[in-house]
Amino acid sequence: MAKIPIEQDAAYWEWHVDLPGLPRHPDDNGDENDDEDRMHSVNMDEDTDNNDDEDDPYALKFGVATRKDRHFYKSLENVEEEGDEASSRDDGTVLMRPIANLRHNDVIGVAVQQSDLPMIQFLLNGEPLPECTINRFRGTVYPAVYIPPGAAEGGDRIDDDEGISLTAEFDEDHFREMSPHARFGPLLAARGIL
Repeated sequence: MAKIPIEQDAAYWEWHVDLPGLPRHPDDNGDENDDEDRMHSVNMDEDTDNNDDEDDPYALKFGVATRKDRHFYKSLENVEEEGDEASSRDDGTVLMRPIANLRHNDVIGVAVQQSDLPMIQFLLNGEPLPECTINRFRGTVYPAVYIPPGAAEGGDRIDDDEGISLTAEFDEDHFREMSPHARFGPLLAARGIL
């Protein structure tokens, strides 16, 4: 979770997906002639018969979260130790949505609107994901991502032994995709009056 509260009416930021050891996006390393064949699958969900991301326990969740205190994290640890399954309210992901089948160099865009009708929109490589939209939320929220236990580790879930890497991008100059509308500007850090 980022420590920047979302206080503006409309904000946009991106999460960049990378596999360690594979070439980064051309904008990141200056190579403008990057070949599409160099994109590699993260293979987050191998089940082709079931396209429901909710069923993939290893799907990464993107969105926002409310700020949690030590008590929250302590109780979450206790739930995991006891083997009980935590609900989305318990684990803080109620304002997040799972996105499976991620690939190397994918871009997950998150657009938050708080003014007229509070809503969170998600985009995958610039394409809207309407099934992931969240309507009507209240309160102070922070950019967040949830990586389920086992999802970022090597082994059965992904081809690379070192796991998956996510980079939060809040600088408009480094966005790889366009926000869904001109009103969604880059997330700005809140400043207090001295």
